[in-house]
Amino acid sequence: MAERQAPVDLQSPVLLERDHYGWVEFVEHLPCRDKDEVRQFFRRSGAMLALVHLVRGRDYHAENVIASGAHPVAIDVETLCHPGPLKRQANPLLAQVEHKIDQSVMVTHYLTIRAGPKGAIAMGGLDLAKEVDIQFWQFEHPNTGEMTRRSKLIEARESFNLPVLDGEMIEASDYAEEVASGYEETLTFLLTLPEMQPGESSIPRLFEGVLVRWLVDATATYMNLVNGLRHPDLLTDGAMWSAGAESIGGRRMGEGTYHAALVREERRAMLNQDIPLFRVAAGTDRAFAADNSPLKDVSVPAVTPLEFSLAGGDAQRWTAVEGSVIRAALAFGKIGYGKVAPATEQLTLSPEEAREEALRLARLVGELAITGDHQAAWTGIVLKDSGDAIDVGDIRYDFYNGAAGIAVFLAAVAKVCGDDESRDLALAAMRRLANRYRLIGIEAFYDQIGLGGYTGLTSIAYGFDVAGELLDEHAYRALAVAIAAQLPDSAIEKDTGHDVLGGLAGAICVLLRLQRISGDPRLLERAIACGEALMAKQDEKGLWSFMGGAPLTGFSHGAAGYAFAFGQLGTLTGRKDFTDMAQTCLDYERSQFNKDHANWPDLRAMPGEEVNPLSFASQWCHGSAGIGLSRVALGVGQQFPGTALERDIALDTTIRNMPGHVDDLCCGSFGRLMVLDSAGSRLHKPELNATARHWAKHLMNHAHETGSYRMNLGSQEMNPGLMKGITGIGYALLRIAGHHELPDITALT
Repeated sequence: MAERQAPVDLQSPVLLERDHYGWVEFVEHLPCRDKDEVRQFFRRSGAMLALVHLVRGRDYHAENVIASGAHPVAIDVETLCHPGPLKRQANPLLAQVEHKIDQSVMVTHYLTIRAGPKGAIAMGGLDLAKEVDIQFWQFEHPNTGEMTRRSKLIEARESFNLPVLDGEMIEASDYAEEVASGYEETLTFLLTLPEMQPGESSIPRLFEGVLVRWLVDATATYMNLVNGLRHPDLLTDGAMWSAGAESIGGRRMGEGTYHAALVREERRAMLNQDIPLFRVAAGTDRAFAADNSPLKDVSVPAVTPLEFSLAGGDAQRWTAVEGSVIRAALAFGKIGYGKVAPATEQLTLSPEEAREEALRLARLVGELAITGDHQAAWTGIVLKDSGDAIDVGDIRYDFYNGAAGIAVFLAAVAKVCGDDESRDLALAAMRRLANRYRLIGIEAFYDQIGLGGYTGLTSIAYGFDVAGELLDEHAYRALAVAIAAQLPDSAIEKDTGHDVLGGLAGAICVLLRLQRISGDPRLLERAIACGEALMAKQDEKGLWSFMGGAPLTGFSHGAAGYAFAFGQLGTLTGRKDFTDMAQTCLDYERSQFNKDHANWPDLRAMPGEEVNPLSFASQWCHGSAGIGLSRVALGVGQQFPGTALERDIALDTTIRNMPGHVDDLCCGSFGRLMVLDSAGSRLHKPELNATARHWAKHLMNHAHETGSYRMNLGSQEMNPGLMKGITGIGYALLRIAGHHELPDITALT
């Protein structure tokens, strides 16, 4: 790269190579001298990431990179040109999904990795090590009669992967832009080099035939198997220990990846308490054991080339999309999306403009779709199980951000625009959901996604019903009723989500919509069961805590959402206990109101952190917009006095705090605008509708000027979902422009 005048220079250690051994220069973990060197370090990190990604590297985690002053130095490059997975999905659609995920920069492991139970250990190449409270087993007095095994607390690993300035280790989150720009510039440069173009084997010609390591299974998988062999119950029973050693063969037979030579080497390594080592000549199907002996009859999967598949083959656009993933991964949880200045003139969104923009977004969603066997799926940015990092993965099924929500948007475009392409894609998305439901059944589906009205099983029923209504597909509406009517008592009783987004309160809202439309008495019975179960789960304050903390205000997880659900249930059933429960929620939220800010505080706090009583939001999920939404619904009649005043305050505060820092429905501007638009129609206040149309047009213009709507995580291409992505924005544009024949998805009506 230095000879070709690359835009970013990289440093590598000096090698002294001999026939069967070699020497490598010692790489010292050195501090940076100033902030400029810190910036250079992270820009070079982006350049190294581009090189690793292009040549399909894996395993570039924190222990394989050393920060030596202003240079990140890779000390273990054995997993470049890594073959594809040994186990392939039998389902053709899922195989395509897996292939698309494998194109992502996240597979390098250089950005973020979460290992250990619940992903508590941060191990990515640019991750900062953290203290973790996890136990592991360690031998004491090995190879003696007193040998024993005891549990020990894992301490934070000693970190050498990040730069140090003035004695402090510097986090990559503050330098996401440097990493992303270094990646984009370097990848663009590398794609111009002849030797980096794919050869006959689909990998860059420069690397063909190079001996590289083949990680047949994840190191963590092998470690779990090895640790299992250390269990005292096996160590005191030779027959059981031998059976444990044979488990790898049975596992491979079960998943269809059995090769005798492969299993023999895996068993040999694990009996030595070691991780198996396999090598492959890059770009070939020749595999070798640790002693360099050939592995006969082992089929090595081909290296998956980069195909720029997230951008229709456009390398420049694809590079920008991956750059957005880098920014999202490194700056997770930090707000910095660019502000939108107020418009200098009064604007209004016309129905024609809204339909044109919705159709454009539908075409983008179609481009991003993975289709096969008359089904459709999407990949995008998803949260890791640890909740503190992102990945690229299958966005799966639910209404909030999965296929059910995307199907509703496409169905809306099909109805409003008369677009057959959107109709076909909506049906393909619903077909995948229906097939999944029929394959695994209602209880297994509940175990996977929970119960809630936006993220759980009832959210899929809601998606089926709304999309079925818009497409005039009665079979899907019948399926929605069937799913909702069969909600098992066991699922209702063990639900721990509670709230509108992911729990019983949201399930109540969906069940009542379906009951109003179908008249099926089973749905009201299930809604009552959910209400009674939810009341039985109250905490000592008579409400529901969030993540072990205080009960929240707001719609998605807080008192406004609970009041909204119980208010509807009490009105429909005439039961005073449900109405009283709604009033209790309103009273609690009222007690939290801050007059100086004309808003309700966002009481969320991470475990171990103090609640900030002066943290406020104006979003659909938290703060004034969602609270205004609930008050608009509950203010009908005189059942809940005081809601009209709160409603007006909430709507005024929402307008005053426009625009949001992002554009989506959940946390962003378009969720607020849908609330204002719905309130304007229900309250006969056309000035609210006009405000919504003004801001919708302004934000749409801004997206056209910048090339993307402002997403919470990554670019719009990586966020096809409804509540956190572009399909929700498209849906909102149609409703705000006057297409009120579309249901109000912010209220599950």
